[in-house]
Amino acid sequence: MKLYKLINKKRAISLVEILVAISLVALTFTPIMKIFSTSARNTKYYSNYAHARELSAKIMDELLAEDFEELKKGTSINLLNGFTLPRIETKGRTKFHISLIIRDLNPSFSIRHKNLSGFVSKPMAYKNKNNELKKITVTVSWKGVSRDLSYTLSALKADLYN
Repeated sequence: MKLYKLINKKRAISLVEILVAISLVALTFTPIMKIFSTSARNTKYYSNYAHARELSAKIMDELLAEDFEELKKGTSINLLNGFTLPRIETKGRTKFHISLIIRDLNPSFSIRHKNLSGFVSKPMAYKNKNNELKKITVTVSWKGVSRDLSYTLSALKADLYN
C-alpha cells in the first residue's frame, strides 16, 4: 500500500512558479541583451570611423603626390589614378561622402613694436606673386545611428621648386 501511494503521488509546477521563473529569466537576460546591442553599435561606429580615417589618409596621400600646379583652388579634382572628388564610396550599407577643399594660403605675420602709448601690432602679409602654399582638407562624412558623423584631415603643401 505504501508503494502504491508513493507511485501515485505526483508533484506539479504551479502557475505562480512558472511566472516567477519567467520573470527571473527576463530580468537576467535584459541587461545581457543591452550589452550585446551596445557592443554591436560601438563596433559599427568604430569600424566606420576607421574606414573613414583610412579613406581620407589614402586620398590625402594621393593629393600630396600630385604636382603643385595640378592642385587648383576649389572643391573638385581629378587625380592621376582616376579618382574624382567629390565622390561617394559604399562599404556594406554605409555610404561615405568624400569632399575636398583646396585653398591658397598667403603666409602672414605681425610686427609688434613699442611706442609711447604701449605695444602696437601691425599685421603684415608676405608679398609674392605666386601662391607657394596650399591647404588641402579632405572630409569623409557618413550617417551614424542617431546623427551625422565626419572625419576631417588637413595638410599643407608647399611649392618647393618655385
